[in-house]
Amino acid sequence: MAENVLEVEGLTRTFGDGRRIVHAVNGVDLAVAAGETLGLVGESGSGKSTIGRCLLRLIEPSAGRIVFAGRDLRALGPEALRRARADMQMVFQDPWGSLNPRLTVGDLVEEPLRLHTTLDGPARRARVAELARRVSLTEALLSRFPADLSGGQLQRICIARAIATNPKLVVLDEPTSSLDVSVRAGILQLLAELKRDLGIAMIFISHDLATVRLVSDRVAVLYLGSVVETGPTQTVFEMPQHPYTAALISADLSSDPRERRRRVVLAGEVPSPIDLPPGCYFASRCPIVRDECRMQRPRLEALGDVRVACLRVADGTNRLVTTSPAESAL
Repeated sequence: MAENVLEVEGLTRTFGDGRRIVHAVNGVDLAVAAGETLGLVGESGSGKSTIGRCLLRLIEPSAGRIVFAGRDLRALGPEALRRARADMQMVFQDPWGSLNPRLTVGDLVEEPLRLHTTLDGPARRARVAELARRVSLTEALLSRFPADLSGGQLQRICIARAIATNPKLVVLDEPTSSLDVSVRAGILQLLAELKRDLGIAMIFISHDLATVRLVSDRVAVLYLGSVVETGPTQTVFEMPQHPYTAALISADLSSDPRERRRRVVLAGEVPSPIDLPPGCYFASRCPIVRDECRMQRPRLEALGDVRVACLRVADGTNRLVTTSPAESAL
């Protein structure tokens, strides 16, 4: 089993001035191994992007421990953190907003090499050409500016920048959501090749369940800034243990036209992150809630290959059956 590149314990992030506190991330535990892709899924506002930025200290966590490649990132000073950036990179959702429009594509790809390596000019240019080929772009594009390229080409440039220094970890925040479906497939294929060839650990943040299921080895499901279920992707999607996970998956179209899926419609609204309720955060919307769920906050507990935060796991009444075996279309 591969060694964990990243281990996170109790990650917490709040925003506010002391009078109104927004609890964006609430005690998240995560781990990612070398060559593994962990998918983060959840509704808008569930804390996915905030977690991604906290992991790289682009946003400072309010509490928690982040151990990356054996080092506690929160203990690093500015200079040590700058050096660590060579080993951990991020690809953002919007490639147009991620790149300096005044620099050529070649200069943009060369920038991390200037910052984090001792390569001289000829060596950097050779590496830039190699990276362009690696992400399936022609060297002719290196002399152009971002405005001259398509969205898919720009996202490939962002990926080339991210892998330029051979990082151990890449966080991808909705990297395909702004792209056309045909372009998206090419980007996902590129990410699969990079993981296979370079052994990079990846965290793939998305609200697109089908994409997460395709690219992730393991998945963590978030609700109101907390992980409610995590485990092998196939296991979680085929047999969700948390009621929220089951509801989330039931809302997604199946790739099998013969599958009969019962939609779980959740009543009510997501509680305010300013005024978190006691007990389970999902209790106000849960179709199988009990009185104790409103009083006691569940912890992530092991259940076979997965870990799930639900009090009803104890007596085995936690599962919502949302699918039936595929039936003949005839």
